[in-house]
Amino acid sequence: MSSEKRMRCEVMTITPEMARRWIKATGDRNFRKPDLNKVSVIAKDIVEGRWQLNGESIGLDGEIVRNGFHRLCACVLAGLPIESVVVHGIPEEANDSIDRGKARTLAQWLAFYKVPGAKHCSTVTRNWHAYREGQWKWQSFAKPSQGILIEFFREHEKRILNAVRLTSRVSPGGLKPTQIIPLSLLGALACEGSYEYFKLSSHCETVQAYLEQLSCGESLTEGSPVIHLRNRMLGDRQGSSHLSPAMRRCLAVYAWNLLVQGESTNLLRYRLTGPAAQVFPAIQQATI
Repeated sequence: MSSEKRMRCEVMTITPEMARRWIKATGDRNFRKPDLNKVSVIAKDIVEGRWQLNGESIGLDGEIVRNGFHRLCACVLAGLPIESVVVHGIPEEANDSIDRGKARTLAQWLAFYKVPGAKHCSTVTRNWHAYREGQWKWQSFAKPSQGILIEFFREHEKRILNAVRLTSRVSPGGLKPTQIIPLSLLGALACEGSYEYFKLSSHCETVQAYLEQLSCGESLTEGSPVIHLRNRMLGDRQGSSHLSPAMRRCLAVYAWNLLVQGESTNLLRYRLTGPAAQVFPAIQQATI
């Protein structure tokens, strides 16, 4: 009998006990070491109610897991049942053809939902969410599920679209602000720093001033925090200095905060490491 004829499919409610039993039965037959970060992300979706029956299947050969090992581990970690399509009777030789597809990116999901500037919106969404999770002090970010990021975008869609629109502009005779600081960072900073403004309007004077000063450095006074930020960032891009990802974010926030406070400085410096390390700065709100 062919493998196709032996297979059968059903929708099941999978309890943590069932998932644990199947994982134990699989033992070392699971050829990939589980990605604990991926398991944690899926478990968080389950606990917070984002798990959906979406047609993706758990593949079994008896009680041996052929597909969906991470989802079952997440079910156990979450301690809650999940509803899923389960395909029974998947033979061992099918392992070579499972999980070859490439997952959709956040930008592809936003484009599917007809979001203008989906690629830029996705990078701003990811970076702003990372800020809200306290990750800007890290050199790289954890990877939340697409469901978490899509939900975050939907909650803050107007602000993110405004930020992308503002940070993509060019001042006459100047550089694009995104030629100095990545749009993902600028957009997230604009979203958080003008949070109250964007409740009421698509325009924020402080964001506009920050972007214009980045774009046209010639008009800035020597004490402007943005001229020092501009010089540091341009030097970093031209290779005369090297800033870590966390330090780039830190200096962008520090210069923004000084601008919001109306303060000048002769030196833009912040310590993130060493015995004199400072706490990573929180983005201050522009006043309305």
